[in-house]
Amino acid sequence: MAALAEILPIHSLDPSSHQLVEGAPTERRRFLDWGVFHVEHTYLDSWKRYRRILSQRNAALKAGATGAALRSWTTALLESGGAVDASRRSYVGRLSPLISEFGQRLLDQPLSIEYRAGWAKGQSFETALAASERRDLVSRTTEVGPHRADLEIHLAGRRLQDEASRGQQKLAAASMVLAQLVAGAAEAGSPILLVDDPAAELDARSLGRLLELLERLPAQIVLTALSAEHLVPAPGYPVFHVERGTVREV
Repeated sequence: MAALAEILPIHSLDPSSHQLVEGAPTERRRFLDWGVFHVEHTYLDSWKRYRRILSQRNAALKAGATGAALRSWTTALLESGGAVDASRRSYVGRLSPLISEFGQRLLDQPLSIEYRAGWAKGQSFETALAASERRDLVSRTTEVGPHRADLEIHLAGRRLQDEASRGQQKLAAASMVLAQLVAGAAEAGSPILLVDDPAAELDARSLGRLLELLERLPAQIVLTALSAEHLVPAPGYPVFHVERGTVREV
């Protein structure tokens, strides 16, 4: 989590946002953890503690620790990981209905997320970690836990990244970012949303839906485009032109 993001409620929607959908699980964990922090400010301490203990347990595994020496780190990992997992689950419960609502508006299809904790569904962390101990000793790293968590994204009941177009991925990512903004708006005060080149990869109808939704958000919004042809300025809003480091009002 970047230092600036830990202080200011700045959200971003840009051409790389589709990485939330098709990128590695680390992208979705970063999205999730950043969102949890802004609604539960003690979460950063829990997250840091888990990462520290995970590193220490992995170091013990690499050193060949077994028995009581390893169990002490396992116990600490269960406690800290349980706190991280509980906070994430609570946040996903808060985020899910908003993602569903925005997904329906932008994609005209049901959009949903499912939290994958980082171990087998239906197991507790304690059971999963105990079952994984033999593998951990062989690989010399902790195979299960919140550091393996992910968000699975579904559109109309199907995994989104399996068949969605780039435009659908962008609108799904937009639904997630905007849901995160609204979920944290009460705690954030006046969040800021940076939207870079919203017209990219969207047809006129999809762009219209997105801009209409943006206008209703409880946030300060900054939109950028390569030219007025890419994004026609709305009346009543200030417009600036940036060229070679010089900013002038249009």
